[in-house]
Amino acid sequence: MRKIRNAAIAGATALALTFGGVSAATAEENDGENVSLSSQLSSVPTGGSSAFGDANEADDRGTGEDALGEETDDEATPEWLGKWRDLTTLAGLGTVLGAIIGAVNFFQFLNAQ
Repeated sequence: MRKIRNAAIAGATALALTFGGVSAATAEENDGENVSLSSQLSSVPTGGSSAFGDANEADDRGTGEDALGEETDDEATPEWLGKWRDLTTLAGLGTVLGAIIGAVNFFQFLNAQ
């Protein structure tokens, strides 16, 4: 069981690093200037959901065919729809990975009895 758990943790870590926005072993060069967290968070929109919607092109219309169709154009797709597509893909991969890990775990303990 320990090997399966370690493999699952390693797979989840690799998946998170692959789809995450932060690299594992890189750092940003700051050229000797002090960078604080508050200066980095200033680019995050404040003002509630309307500010978040404005930052993600919420007024632009989009359909599932625009994001998941045979021919997709990332330049013409609204930003919110691109994020929705990425999260849907990540959720699907997580579901498949969870089903595989669950099945392996079930059959491992089924044979142990």
